Amino acid sequence: MVSSDQYLKKHLGDVIIAVDGHNITKSDDLINYIGQYKIAGIHITLTVYRNGHAIDLKVTLSARPSVLPFLTTRSAIPSIPHIPRQPPKIPIPHP
Repeated sequence: MVSSDQYLKKHLGDVIIAVDGHNITKSDDLINYIGQYKIAGIHITLTVYRNGHAIDLKVTLSARPSVLPFLTTRSAIPSIPHIPRQPPKIPIPHP
């Protein structure tokens, strides 16, 4: 996880270990807990493991985008011209 502190400094490698005091042992735990909130603006506390210490981060949930940007862009498959293949020529030994 990448998180930013109050000074907008990014912290790489945070590991979420609890949400509102509920232990998180796998990603499904986090998804299920946050998924129970159907409205944006709810405040929760994430406990993360950072640099050998557990710290609490206050966060506000926002609405999940209805469509993820990387799913809306389709890239065309490049066309490859058809080149007829010739079978390899096998040398025939002459007697």
